[in-house]
Amino acid sequence: MAVAALVGLSGASQAALSVFTDQAAFLKAVTAPETLTFEDLPVSGPGLPVSGPLFMTAGAYSDTASASGSAIDPTIPVNSFYSAGSASDLWLTTNASDSAITFSGFSPNVRAVGGYFFASDIEGNPVANHAISVLAVDGSGLSSLQRFSDTTPTSFLGFVSTGPLISVTVSAEQLVVYTWPTVNNLILATAVPEPETYALLLAGLAVVGFVARRRRA
Repeated sequence: MAVAALVGLSGASQAALSVFTDQAAFLKAVTAPETLTFEDLPVSGPGLPVSGPLFMTAGAYSDTASASGSAIDPTIPVNSFYSAGSASDLWLTTNASDSAITFSGFSPNVRAVGGYFFASDIEGNPVANHAISVLAVDGSGLSSLQRFSDTTPTSFLGFVSTGPLISVTVSAEQLVVYTWPTVNNLILATAVPEPETYALLLAGLAVVGFVARRRRA
């Protein structure tokens, strides 16, 4: 009886993948956030190539960054990254403009990913009026593709899922000039339970308590 009641209540909870463009709102929707700053890249400063894939950790979270191959320049190997920004604030970008950065292999507790996603030029400088696409996929098969036509190093984007996240892929659209997908300060977190989740938990406890009282009687 208790199991049947819990199953019925759980049916009211739907899978969801929410999008945030405001960092403050994103942080209110998550708990225990940790930030990958890329300052620990195996380079001495910006403007240097970085070989991947990159296994990264932040607090209790972990993920792997990989870069796709280049169709424009086949001499650039897969998982070839580049460091941009400054010595005190490194950014992660690709070595080929048509490569995409994919963050995947998240630890099971990662249900939220956010960060600054923007376009940079061949020297690693941010460029305006160029489009960036970010695709998030979660374990329930939900996906969200977000496209921004004008990004800056302060352009924030975050995804919060009711289940584990599978991947977040960043790519730069090639328009008039070549641009490179660039990421800074990637935030990993777990989602704050929705009110429905609390209601389900309380209802479940009430059912279990009722059954226990019946048995004692």
